[in-house]
Amino acid sequence: MKNLLYALGFILAGSLYGQDTLISKVEQNTTLETNQVATDQFILREATLFTFNNEELHFTPGENEILITRNQNGKETPYATLRQTTDDGFFIMTSPISDDVSYGRFDKDGNFRTFRYNSEQDEFIEEVYTIGKPVSSGSQIGLKINKQ
Repeated sequence: MKNLLYALGFILAGSLYGQDTLISKVEQNTTLETNQVATDQFILREATLFTFNNEELHFTPGENEILITRNQNGKETPYATLRQTTDDGFFIMTSPISDDVSYGRFDKDGNFRTFRYNSEQDEFIEEVYTIGKPVSSGSQIGLKINKQ
């Protein structure tokens, strides 16, 4: 009798686990397609000029971050720092200028698109940093890659 109860418990636990882990063919295809779309990324390879609010900014990639500087009175001053958060190209943008934090990524054309929360209006604001030319001419600024 004891063995029968153990067997029934094992069968019941296995069937409950199986119901939670079964994924339909449609769900599998949707997940796969979504993951494939998210892996196309623009990778910044060298210092490049971007424009935001009619101001030129230098995006300079480093080992673990991208530094953003601007020219003020002939001197390069810090504007923001981008730190990659995930393998699919998302970055956190922090700035010594304000306490705002933005979250964004490079689009297929190389522009950097961020979303910043405005607490006064309780809304998210999209900001686009438009890609310009490399700081040193004659080389490739970015590359779209597809990780498979």
